[in-house]
Amino acid sequence: MARTNSQIGTLKKYNCRRLILNYAEILKEKVPNLIFFDNEQFKFKRVIDN
Repeated sequence: MARTNSQIGTLKKYNCRRLILNYAEILKEKVPNLIFFDNEQFKFKRVIDN
């Protein structure tokens, strides 16, 4: 997850918003119940089951 957020940070630096959102959609399909994408901070976060 740290690597993914780092890559997103690099894309944010170059203002690649559409690419980030496409990347987020692909990853949400691959691991739907483990992570979610925070659109405000542009970071992936883990889903915590209580």
